[in-house]
Parts: sequence; C-alpha cells; structure tokens
Amino acid sequence: MTDSASKRDEEAHFMRNFDSDFGKRHQAALHSIADQLKLDYVVIDCAQTPDGNLLVFEADNRGWIMQPIRLIFSYINRNL
Repeated sequence: MTDSASKRDEEAHFMRNFDSDFGKRHQAALHSIADQLKLDYVVIDCAQTPDGNLLVFEADNRGWIMQPIRLIFSYINRNL
C-alpha cells in the first residue's frame, strides 16, 4: 500500500463512505459484536466475504496507528 497511490485512493474512498456503505450493510453484526464485548470502544479487523457476509479477524480494545503510517495514509486520521 505504501507504494501504490491507487490502492490508497481506493481505501480512502472506502473510509469516506464507510457509514453509508460497509457499515450500513453490516450494522446489525457490528452492533452485536460491540454489545457482546461490552467495551467502551472496540477495534475490529474485518472484511466482507465474496458472498456478502462479515468476516471478523479480531476484535479488541488495543488498536493504535503509528505516526509514520498516519503521514502516508492521511485519510485514516479523519476516521479515528
């Protein structure tokens, strides 16, 4: 990703539209995860499978992004 502006542009588009696209499609599952974990905030690493289901890799409260990464992927700052 650091060497591919087109991939960063694609991810930036995804992040800008998260609430009205991915978040909306998987809202019930994401709320269920948050309700079951009972944490004040949750970091979820997930994806959508080809058949449209939510695939969760991990969910916890320890997410962080290093400053050098924030400089390359500046669009991430707006979503934290």
